[in-house]
Amino acid sequence: MLVLLVVILAAAAVCVRLGAWQLDRAVARAEQGQAAELAAREQAAPVPIGDIAEPQTHFTQEMVGRRVHVAGTYIGPEFFVPGQFRVDPADPENTDLWTSGYWVLSGLRTDGGAVLPVVRGWVAETDPAYLNAEGTRVEAIGYLDGSQAVGDPVDGDEIGAVSSAQLVNEWSTPIYSGFIVLAESDPAVPDPAGLPPLDDVAVPTLSGGGLNLQNLAYAGEWFIFGGFAVLIWWRMVRDEARDLAAAAAAADDDAGAAGPPEAARDPLVVTPPARP
Repeated sequence: MLVLLVVILAAAAVCVRLGAWQLDRAVARAEQGQAAELAAREQAAPVPIGDIAEPQTHFTQEMVGRRVHVAGTYIGPEFFVPGQFRVDPADPENTDLWTSGYWVLSGLRTDGGAVLPVVRGWVAETDPAYLNAEGTRVEAIGYLDGSQAVGDPVDGDEIGAVSSAQLVNEWSTPIYSGFIVLAESDPAVPDPAGLPPLDDVAVPTLSGGGLNLQNLAYAGEWFIFGGFAVLIWWRMVRDEARDLAAAAAAADDDAGAAGPPEAARDPLVVTPPARP
């Protein structure tokens, strides 16, 4: 039984290890698929924003990262959005290399009349000179992203988030429920003299890569096999313990039915005859 236990536990361990490997593959393949999809969206030719999104309509996950073209005139007021990180393009996964700063946010009154929030770039420190796009007419190309949750209220030239629900109070309606990260502008809004230029903002990424369903199913099968092996061993041990208990109980019953054994006579003891 001990040898069988070792074999079954080894088999269960192998099944668990294979299941964990399949889970890793499920995550990796999902991330690879997401990266490929994002790269395809980045390289795609820009399309008019009206072909993908309309003002004050629901923004879907399928719109994230889409490259769009839009024309209009920047309006005021403009804002800095704090708490935004600049990712090192050479090592984007290394959070130690991220730098906290601000997005420069402007509203673009499109030719259709709606307002589109535009993240024009990133700066390490605020300076009112960066908020210089108002009144400039541009043709812009950018990457779509969904509106953020409502953040801190407007405080001077800062606003807590790129939230259409919040920005509608500043720029009026109609307004798009998403925003774009600026990639190209014709003409470009000039960088203020004597200050560092605006840095580009990373292309929006699809959130929640999920899991590859095929590998996830394989992982589930391996975990089930491992659990089944342990279950078989447990049932064998239980059945053997039950059989041993039944055998012991039967032996006790047989001993009780036979009664106590008769005392053996001592051959050296002689009973004297009775006197007349």
